[in-house]
Amino acid sequence: MLNYNPYFSIGDAVAGLGIFLLIPQFLKPIYVFRLRVLGIGLRTLYALSGMGFLCVVTGALCVHYNDSFPLFLRDPLKFELAGGFLYAAAYSALGLVYIFPARASVGSITKYVRAGAQFLASASEEDRVEFVADVLANIKKLIRIADLVGSRPRRMTALMLHLRHRSTADIAAYSQSFLGLLADPVFCRSLVSRLPWDAARILRAFSDEKPAGQVGRTFVHQLTRYTLIAAETMGAKEDEWMGFSDAPALSHAAF
Repeated sequence: MLNYNPYFSIGDAVAGLGIFLLIPQFLKPIYVFRLRVLGIGLRTLYALSGMGFLCVVTGALCVHYNDSFPLFLRDPLKFELAGGFLYAAAYSALGLVYIFPARASVGSITKYVRAGAQFLASASEEDRVEFVADVLANIKKLIRIADLVGSRPRRMTALMLHLRHRSTADIAAYSQSFLGLLADPVFCRSLVSRLPWDAARILRAFSDEKPAGQVGRTFVHQLTRYTLIAAETMGAKEDEWMGFSDAPALSHAAF
């Protein structure tokens, strides 16, 4: 038996594992969406925390049964460092999706669209409102990707497509289909009535990018339509928005 004072006790490992297993149960759908875009599922997070627990337990066993371990694994500190790293990786992933919106790119557009479709299929109105931040952070990128068919891709984009064996038409179709999903009437209505400034910024993004094709046409039409409806039903309870006077940028972007 080694004379070694462990940094983590088995009790600490059990407490850390228990807390982590509880946290994902309370994750909002928007955070699950961001994890899916990163390619990290809840099973992966559970696996990281479980392996961290096993590393700490193995380190404790290594102290008492040191001779039973191979020579290069007889240092308990190695197991404790591995366990601490695994716990840190799991908690860092949760912190990352809590702070930053998911990012769409040529490489991640497939995961982004699939995760977004799953999210919108079961999202509540509050979930859709929270989703606007992710849409706003990626709208210009989504427009550029969807417009790849009608424009010449940049050298870096062309290189990434070549390395991934993907065509411009393939990833452009994914982005265009996602913009079509965003034309969902419930989402557009919530966006215009509750976040008119963000709706204006999304419309302005289409104006700034000037896509060569009919990129996101249905989405733009739906936003404009609900902008007009909100103006016509000024003061109506279901909209809770006082019209263009509250968000002049939205009226300017819509027209």
